[in-house]
Amino acid sequence: MPYDTGKHCVFYHHYHNVWSSKYRYEVLTGRAGEQVRDILRQVCRESEVDLLCGVLFSDHVQMFVSVPSKRAI
Repeated sequence: MPYDTGKHCVFYHHYHNVWSSKYRYEVLTGRAGEQVRDILRQVCRESEVDLLCGVLFSDHVQMFVSVPSKRAI
């Protein structure tokens, strides 16, 4: 496993995040889905989070991310 290092630590913080719409309504289709994808990529880039894998469904989003130790999930 590729470990990351800080000044005084060695870490391996990988998280599987799942967000779903209320009542699992299929609202992430078409243009809304594209906007959600762009927003999540932008937030990850600004927060120095590596987006390892992401899947967008019509009713939920799954992301596998690597987060530096200085960031809270």
